[in-house]
Amino acid sequence: MATPTPDLPWLAALEDPAAYPHPADEIRVLHTHLSVVALAGEYAYKLKKPVDYGFVDFSTLEKRRFFCEEELRLNARTAPALYLDVAVLRKTPAGWRFAARDGGEASTPAGTLEYAVRMRRFADNERLDRLADHGQVTDARIEELAAQVAALHANSVVAQGERARTYAQRLAKAIENNFKALPGTERERLLRRLFDERLAAEAPLLERRGGEGRVRECHGDLHLANICLWEGRPQLFDGIEFSEDLRWIDVLSDAAFLYMDLEDRGLFAGAQRFLNAYLEATGDYGGLGAWPLFVAYRAHVRAKIAQLTLHAPGVPGDEAARQEAVRDRYLKLAAESLAFTRGGLVMMAGLPGSGKSTVALKIACTERGVRVRSDVERKRLHAMEPKLERYGPELGARTYARLLDCARAAVEGGQTAVLDATYTRRAHRKPVLDLARELGVPLRIVHCDVPMNELVERVRRRAAEGRDPSEADEAVLRQMAGSWEPFSDAERPLVRKA
Repeated sequence: MATPTPDLPWLAALEDPAAYPHPADEIRVLHTHLSVVALAGEYAYKLKKPVDYGFVDFSTLEKRRFFCEEELRLNARTAPALYLDVAVLRKTPAGWRFAARDGGEASTPAGTLEYAVRMRRFADNERLDRLADHGQVTDARIEELAAQVAALHANSVVAQGERARTYAQRLAKAIENNFKALPGTERERLLRRLFDERLAAEAPLLERRGGEGRVRECHGDLHLANICLWEGRPQLFDGIEFSEDLRWIDVLSDAAFLYMDLEDRGLFAGAQRFLNAYLEATGDYGGLGAWPLFVAYRAHVRAKIAQLTLHAPGVPGDEAARQEAVRDRYLKLAAESLAFTRGGLVMMAGLPGSGKSTVALKIACTERGVRVRSDVERKRLHAMEPKLERYGPELGARTYARLLDCARAAVEGGQTAVLDATYTRRAHRKPVLDLARELGVPLRIVHCDVPMNELVERVRRRAAEGRDPSEADEAVLRQMAGSWEPFSDAERPLVRKA
């Protein structure tokens, strides 16, 4: 149950430059439904409102202190340059004043202090939602961001025991809590049915992923407004500290928030580029069956936040109307994500250096697709079994089997699987045709056909640059050229030139 409007005796003091132990000529005070943020000079002070919304409880001073410390701990993982310490705001004879903690808080009379997370201040126009509004979120920045999210997940603590086993139930509870905050119209009842159907369908996958170590201590609130540029690099900040259930989640659910935010802003190609870069870094294609559920859940979360904001005390009428429209937009996106259809299959074909990977990524980014690269997956498999010959038949067979497994998961998650390999032999191509028939989805073969002299030049140049995942040299190129098998009668109608 939500608390009434909180009493904030220190609120007016935040606009007083004398309250800060540093120059604070320029002060701005911002409100959210959970916090008050004072932007003062080179620093920002984030204070928690004494509220209890059920899903978050800051109702006592001790809880606010604890969650300030948690916020500092968690966000130091991704933005250590921004998060500095937990400061104290004390009531003194001269008024409320910020100071570093001295350990004497326990003896301070009630009502005479408050806690704040102290951060370095960054420019408003360097928040990624602002950059996105001005078309300044580049492909390179999206790929760098995907690498940072992948690194966070790789280094996060893995959930154990009940916390891992109960993830599906915790997700269902979180969705139920979202609905409790929403109006309860016929639209929400229809959406609830879609969620229930998808939760039931994906429960075995979610349970399996918990056992595989895919439930971890994540960011929890990974949208563009919680990412900024600091010294030119993206920084993930403002991760969830107040709820373990909203933070100990499936890593793909964490990544889906950013994808959803890009999609909501009409940046469809950017959303797909983020997903492709993230999956290439993590290899986590096996969870894509639950991807529509995760994206819908993230839109649902934002709908709930808009609903809470439009009914927050003191919100002017025009802002309430805007938030109502935002809520409805997110509810529509959630329903669309849950009402997905299976994706399709694209099989690239061509020799090393023919440009397959470039074409494959372009298809993936424009057709709601996921590129799966044989060069990357071969390396991933070789790292697990380094005794296998890198371009030998056994590792080759395992690589092509891996591509099929990834393709199945992508198609079942509503994505078009773009299989990026040479596919020089019919024996490697036939299973892809069989998979398309089994899944009942369309297949096309994109043939990248480049003259041999140009391929040799490209392979040599690529080797000299040393940036490409492919390790196919000129010898491998010529070997593969010699083993090329022409397209069969069944394949030819499916072939398109790149």
